[in-house]
Amino acid sequence: MFISKKINLKAVVSAVMGHKRNDRAMEMSEWKTRCIKAGDIHELLVSTEYTGNHNETLNSFVYLGFFDFKKGGVIEIGDQVTTTSGALIAEIIGFDDTHLPNHINIVAKSKDNKTGEEFGLKPGQKVFIGAKR
Repeated sequence: MFISKKINLKAVVSAVMGHKRNDRAMEMSEWKTRCIKAGDIHELLVSTEYTGNHNETLNSFVYLGFFDFKKGGVIEIGDQVTTTSGALIAEIIGFDDTHLPNHINIVAKSKDNKTGEEFGLKPGQKVFIGAKR
């Protein structure tokens, strides 16, 4: 981790996704952190093939959804995405800026590799992104 102390970000699910892709050819950005502004909406997707090599091209993903950030802050590689009950959804592994200035793809890994729909995410549900609890 690069940052020693920071606030956890709270986000609200604004759209749940339920699809998977095996042809994405995504190369993550070199950045280890990204600043998020209050009111930003960004996409969260999970790589099903990430091996720990930050420079690898990733093709296979499950899509969780879009998240509306209620307060600004910083997300960094290694942060965890959790529900309000503390259930782990995913761990951040990087970022992709293909869709800027519209949104950032926040790329994560998960032991479950479930889409947002399979995970049971609901519009309006709150999640937290921050350091491991």
